[in-house]
Amino acid sequence: MCGISVVLALSASSAQQTDLDTLQAMIGHRGPDGTGVYREPRIGLGHRRLAIIDTSHAADQPFHWNHAYVLVFNGEIYNYLELRDELISLGFQFRTNSDTEVLIAAYAHWGPSCQHRFNGMWAFAIWDRQRGHLFCSRDRFGVKPLFWAQSRGQLFLASEIKQLRAVGIGTKVNPNELSAYLYTGITNSSAETFFSDIYSLPPGHSLSVAPGGASPVIERWYDLQSAVSQHSTVHASAISSLLRDSVRLRMRSDVTVGSCLSGGLDSSSIVMLAAEARHHDGVHPPTCIHARATDGEVDEYTYASLVADAASCRMITVVPTPDQFWSQLEAVCLAQEEPFGSPSIFMQYFVMQAAKADGCKVMLDGQGADEVLLGYSKYTVLAIADAWRRRGLYGLTRALLNSWQVNSGLNPISTLKYLVGTSLGPLRIAFTKKRLSFLRLSTDPSQQLFRAISAASFDTPRTHLLELFHTSLPALLRYEDRNSMAHSVEARLPFLDYRLVEACLSLATSEKIHHGWSKYPLRSSVILPPEIAWRRSKLGFNAPERSWIGPRSSLMLQRILQSPIMAEIADLTGLQSAWQGLDRRDQWRLFNTAIWAEVMGLESL
Repeated sequence: MCGISVVLALSASSAQQTDLDTLQAMIGHRGPDGTGVYREPRIGLGHRRLAIIDTSHAADQPFHWNHAYVLVFNGEIYNYLELRDELISLGFQFRTNSDTEVLIAAYAHWGPSCQHRFNGMWAFAIWDRQRGHLFCSRDRFGVKPLFWAQSRGQLFLASEIKQLRAVGIGTKVNPNELSAYLYTGITNSSAETFFSDIYSLPPGHSLSVAPGGASPVIERWYDLQSAVSQHSTVHASAISSLLRDSVRLRMRSDVTVGSCLSGGLDSSSIVMLAAEARHHDGVHPPTCIHARATDGEVDEYTYASLVADAASCRMITVVPTPDQFWSQLEAVCLAQEEPFGSPSIFMQYFVMQAAKADGCKVMLDGQGADEVLLGYSKYTVLAIADAWRRRGLYGLTRALLNSWQVNSGLNPISTLKYLVGTSLGPLRIAFTKKRLSFLRLSTDPSQQLFRAISAASFDTPRTHLLELFHTSLPALLRYEDRNSMAHSVEARLPFLDYRLVEACLSLATSEKIHHGWSKYPLRSSVILPPEIAWRRSKLGFNAPERSWIGPRSSLMLQRILQSPIMAEIADLTGLQSAWQGLDRRDQWRLFNTAIWAEVMGLESL
């Protein structure tokens, strides 16, 4: 896990090497274990290293291969040992024990098709010295970030937005992203960012620049829908085996590995399987870290303790206070770089802070499970539609009753809200526009999102793709990357092993939501203690918002009213009048926009 920087001259006569130095200077937190650069007249490549696999200097980057290629790489190739053995059988020789060297050797042998052989998370750039060709890639689901921009006749690539802003790019706000966020709460739904002229390379895509090329060529190399359609029949019982192997691969490390633990199904499954893998190897189970909420309705400490005991893990518990939340507010907003939907990500931030303090350079986490196994309550509409199609009115009735019986967050009213909210996009945007009538932003971006959600409302495959690449997972992965890397910690996500994702998506809806129970393959496995497997509540690392932000509502409003950017996008008098009637999430998004604009130095659109 690291940070990368690239400056390539396109129409300019040469790359400005001072720009490369500026990019590098902005990401010391991503790579405190080493820094390196490679320079040619036309290109500069930079790397900040967080040493995880083969921590020797022999594996430092930029990494050279036979005077032909130069690589800068952020991430991990988990199946590097298997690929290394295959390449050795083909006559390759290696001088390190790193996945970095395996990656560049794989590219030397297979070219761009090497991407399909990798099981991992990555964003990398390879410079072909002989041809003058640049090739970049991002992993299948976008676990690792890669941003790009063109300016002053140069192409810039970076691991974080703040690098590009430091060289004068992205000085203005992208109103489309800001509008979608304020009206819907959705972020990172496309290749655009909150900053004009800065773009994200989409997940499962490559970017290349041919010799003498004047602009980058972006191509899709991974198509999840096609991969699932070609998938052989998978039984639900195979999911636990695939997850077990995913955890095993993600335990590979030359530094300490720990795990986040909320007490929910996802993190609990990972902790149990990680402990099992360690027991098999004859070593102590990994340390798990739990962030305990002070509001009783979101406190999962009892569940987390039960899992830690069952796995014989040492559990570190952090209890973030309101004062800690407010003292870290600007720091988290700066780390995240873009606005975010709720204060819940602060809990993860404090977990990663504790991981660093305890010496855990790698942390396992559960992102992706809800999206691939239909874990959110809103997915009940998919089970209802599936039951109606298969068994008519009887199936519909049973699906409703089962959902209300086993899910503490569902009842007839909430189910109706999900049905209306997902299927009637125009009504939803009309209601939202009325509620936030003081905003002066166009609702067109929100209408596009709501239309896409409505089109997929009763279609499980389309919902999976929408959630994985547009409406849910991209934001979660951004939170994960920035929160962990702010503390020089690598986050690994077993539920996003591509084999597991493809298998989960190939299951029928009724196998994922069975008799009302979400994520049924996890619940019915023998991985979890019964008290966890069959718990009816779902909380996650929820922040105690009631005690954190409730008492400071008036102070939040004052910060909003003082914000130049809020004065430009909203009628502040109308906002002030509507403030008390807004729900906590609406208030948070308005407040977060004001703080984000302040810490990023933005004063106008």
